[in-house]
Amino acid sequence: MADETWQTFTVYTTLGDETWDQVALKVYGAERFANVLMRANPVYGQLVFFDSGMVLILPQLTTVSNVARQSWNTTYQYS
Repeated sequence: MADETWQTFTVYTTLGDETWDQVALKVYGAERFANVLMRANPVYGQLVFFDSGMVLILPQLTTVSNVARQSWNTTYQYS
């Protein structure tokens, strides 16, 4: 997989025992974006549960609002 860069991103500090899908639901509004978080944070790729205080990169999704409203659509784009 090629290195990916994002023009716009924020960071998120985890709470204890959070999972990828819980963070995705909280920050993007849909659990299906957990794979975006995992690709942006490969150093944590083997974790299932986060410790409190871990910092994750959150790429800015360009079409999250349209995609989130269409539960059947699994296609998305990110910067």
